Order: sequence, then structure tokens, then C-alpha cells
Amino acid sequence: EGARCTIRFAWNETPLNRIISVTVPDHLASRRVMEKSGMSLQGELAFRGTTVVWYAIDRPSSRR
Repeated sequence: EGARCTIRFAWNETPLNRIISVTVPDHLASRRVMEKSGMSLQGELAFRGTTVVWYAIDRPSSRR
């Protein structure tokens, strides 16, 4: 629920058009939270000496 509240806050209180979140590939609990909050897997990349997966959610078009 915390992740969903954060996303709602971002849409209501900031001009952000996209929110991203990263975790290591094996952290399945974090990945589930991202997916349950509506975020979609975008890919895998090297970040600060490790491999991460990143998820994103775009601002709904009706709220832009």
C-alpha cells in the first residue's frame, strides 16, 4: 500500500510524468511490490557496479 500511496502522491502533487524503481534481480519481494503497484518491468542494466532490474509507471494520460 505504501508504494501505491507514493505513486498517487506523485501524480497529485508533482509534475512528474514517470516514476521508476530499481532492485537487484533476485529480490523477488521488491519486484512483486513494484508489479502490484502498477509498475512494469523495463529491463536490466548495470548500475553502480551491479546488475539491476528497473520498473516504471507513466502518468495516466487523463491526468497530464
